[in-house]
Amino acid sequence: MEKRVEEYYVTHQNGRFGKKITEKYFFYRRTMCEVINISHLYEGKYDVSKNRTSKRDDYVIDKLIGTGTGHVEVFSGWDRSLSKAVAIKVLDLHQSDCNQITNEIAIRKLLDSEMNNYYPKIFDSFQENGYQYIVMELAQYDLFHVIETKGKLGENLAKNCFRQILEGVDYLHKRMIAHRDLKLENILIKHTSKSNNTFRLLLTDFGLSSHFENGSTKVNDCSGTLNYLSPEEIRTINDTNYDSYCALKCDIWSLGILLYVMLQGVFPFTNVRDVLNHKWKPIYRGISIMAQDLIEKMLNFSPLGRPSTVELLQHPWLLE
Repeated sequence: MEKRVEEYYVTHQNGRFGKKITEKYFFYRRTMCEVINISHLYEGKYDVSKNRTSKRDDYVIDKLIGTGTGHVEVFSGWDRSLSKAVAIKVLDLHQSDCNQITNEIAIRKLLDSEMNNYYPKIFDSFQENGYQYIVMELAQYDLFHVIETKGKLGENLAKNCFRQILEGVDYLHKRMIAHRDLKLENILIKHTSKSNNTFRLLLTDFGLSSHFENGSTKVNDCSGTLNYLSPEEIRTINDTNYDSYCALKCDIWSLGILLYVMLQGVFPFTNVRDVLNHKWKPIYRGISIMAQDLIEKMLNFSPLGRPSTVELLQHPWLLE
């Protein structure tokens, strides 16, 4: 990839009462991103100024914090105009699916037009030099990281997390939007108060989502991540003549997988054949009967038998 030189003038103080010194730094930086350490910017210790010649120059891209399908990378960064840390999603327009990019931006604009706390806020979106940049709210980590570290969640913590996830999906479904890629990696965690350890869960990655403006929620394509796919979605992989199905009900199945993994630390199905053949003997360890009941309602092999998000929010386990 092409490299370029960037100049930064950094002003800092020599000691607590010393003279302010301005130093000139040069960074050889790839057009896309070559990570540099700018953690000091986050702490507000230095004043950084630069002659900006493009929209991209309004931001400093820092560490790679995530990747996605279709040549998508997410970096932590710094918004010079807002003077705050942000997440910057970068998509290579030459290699990414442009329909997914357009779809995600359109759905996020629709969601951001209303006040809600279910999704990371988008501050900016622009294209430059063959890349699409989406600047959004920065979260500390995702739910996959938590499960990978802890193994599983206690029931009370899982209930708090799942209720927030479910409320976010309910918000989508009421606006005739199916997420279609619900998974641990797409649930972000943002601390709202370090003193009492409170947090918000945010749903992200709407590239595969569907907005049903004509009233029908039927689809006939497979969309999402294999471990979270419903039986009706998996069938479409090899059977192109398979009947269309309700995308909203597929989200409910994915929610069931999510809750099971949060409480048990493993996936409920060991292979795709068990999902297709409706073979599942649930094994639960250390969770209440009500939590088991909620999981089994969502993991109903019949789409018509799965509850809606409205019904799930009224389940006794979530109301306890």
